[in-house]
Amino acid sequence: KKDQKIKLTNVIPIKVSCIGLLIILALQFIDAYVTVTMLFDHYGRVSLSENLFAHTLATKGFSKETPMTYPKFLGAKKVIKYYLTIVMAFYSALYLLNFKKFKICFCLCFFNFILLLLFSLLTSGRLQLLVGLIVFAFYYLVLCQAQNKSILKPVIISIVVLTSFAVSFKFLGETVGRSYLKNQHFTQSIIGYCGAEIQGLDNYLNSGLNFESNLPLGLSFNNSAIYLNRFFGVFKSELADCKEKINKLQYFDESQNKRGIGNVKTALYAYLIDFGYVGTMLFCFVIGVIIQYVRNLTIKSFVYNYSLSYKLIILGNIVFAVSFSFFFDQFCIVLTDFFTHTFWLCYFLIILLLTRNISRLTFRL
Repeated sequence: KKDQKIKLTNVIPIKVSCIGLLIILALQFIDAYVTVTMLFDHYGRVSLSENLFAHTLATKGFSKETPMTYPKFLGAKKVIKYYLTIVMAFYSALYLLNFKKFKICFCLCFFNFILLLLFSLLTSGRLQLLVGLIVFAFYYLVLCQAQNKSILKPVIISIVVLTSFAVSFKFLGETVGRSYLKNQHFTQSIIGYCGAEIQGLDNYLNSGLNFESNLPLGLSFNNSAIYLNRFFGVFKSELADCKEKINKLQYFDESQNKRGIGNVKTALYAYLIDFGYVGTMLFCFVIGVIIQYVRNLTIKSFVYNYSLSYKLIILGNIVFAVSFSFFFDQFCIVLTDFFTHTFWLCYFLIILLLTRNISRLTFRL
């Protein structure tokens, strides 16, 4: 064990391409400029916050305005940026722990990582920002253990960062157009986000309702059904009908004092509808086995040799999915993403940008 630890600490991290990082940096600024311009042109409001608010209402169907959509050739950029956030979180943590040897790489990776988080607010959502912080904290702790460094400082830093995010969640919501948060204290906002899921699930369990999803692959794997239908016409069902069925299942609820608590009911809600009580317990057990297997496989294959493997993205995605299962199911989406062409296309482009060497593609289990 001692020899193994010495060997692990002497592993030299892979240096990503500085030119590739500069290209990503430039593309981010161009994308932000195009996005802001399109928001102003489409919604015509005075400020960016007002345009983001209009975009939020339009995309959620709360206004009569047509939501702004990107041209087809730019439609995939959101997915690429999501996966790139996970990769940048990993390399920012890695080079931070090896700062003396990789100062330039750290600065470029960290700056790209921060911009990915900040510019994600232009989508009128805060999800990608939260994903980046959670994944960064996870990889930072794992890499500290891999390099035999004390985890006390990283744990404190992670707690401070995530707490700061929680406190600023209300402000970020107002920034991207959630005007209804202006009259709320930040503690009310946090309590609402942390308690609504349990209340919603409790309401469903006590209601006596027994929903049937009527979806080809159930509520849990509905994203896979949409993917298969869109590209292969497997189920021959209209996406609009599918959307209507989902809205009935993911209904908005309220507490006993008639206060709105949203449509979040934890991941257990989807599992109960699809698998029942016994099936939910078995499915959660299977999820635990899969998570542990992927974690062990990934740690052995890339954390200790720092290769840019597809497993890096999968593990980061799973960490987010597990963290977010308190709100709604993300695990099934993450699990099936691996089998889509979108995932592999994004992985190919990230490899191309960060290493400029296609031979770095790793497909081994």
